[in-house]
Amino acid sequence: MSADSWNLSGVMVESCSCNVGCPCNFAQDPTYGWCKANASWHIEQGKYGNVDLDGLNVILIEDHPPGNILKNNWTVGLVIDSKANAQQRETLQRIFTGKAGGFLSRIAQLWTKLLGVEYAPIDIGSDGKNWHIKVGEGKLDVEGGWFKSPLAPEPLPIQIVNPPVSEAGPGTTLTLGQTSKSRNNGLFGYIWNFDGRSTKTSPFKWKGP
Repeated sequence: MSADSWNLSGVMVESCSCNVGCPCNFAQDPTYGWCKANASWHIEQGKYGNVDLDGLNVILIEDHPPGNILKNNWTVGLVIDSKANAQQRETLQRIFTGKAGGFLSRIAQLWTKLLGVEYAPIDIGSDGKNWHIKVGEGKLDVEGGWFKSPLAPEPLPIQIVNPPVSEAGPGTTLTLGQTSKSRNNGLFGYIWNFDGRSTKTSPFKWKGP
């Protein structure tokens, strides 16, 4: 692997302020006109040159003002796993701010403001049916899972194949769900409670540059 080539694979978990079946995944305006979201990635396998990134986590706090999220108007904050060492932190910041190319470079083009980078303990998990995002001592607390239809005796997976917009990247399959808890308690100064709103998960596999 060359010094600047990289690859990451793992699971993406996201929650936002939109109602279940988030219209943003179809490049439509958010449910309430604006959108606030937590996009997170657990890296199961990752390498940047000779830097090992296995087992690390990254979260992007997203603030979208009124209008379509594909406008260049995102305000974001980056949270990097505190268990990463100095070299891993620098590498993850480079990748997740789009400076290392690949899918994330296209996402970063939509940003107008980066609030900064924080380091904190992060726990991201998904078994495909239930999932969660945890940061520190309750600073971010998200739990969700399959959407439970009132007309079905048991919950079934609701999925979008090749969604036009997804934090997992193109060519993926999103499993849609509903949060039982979705709360930001101070990350980058935000306070919100979006219990009962949209959440989703998907495997991801990226490379660059």
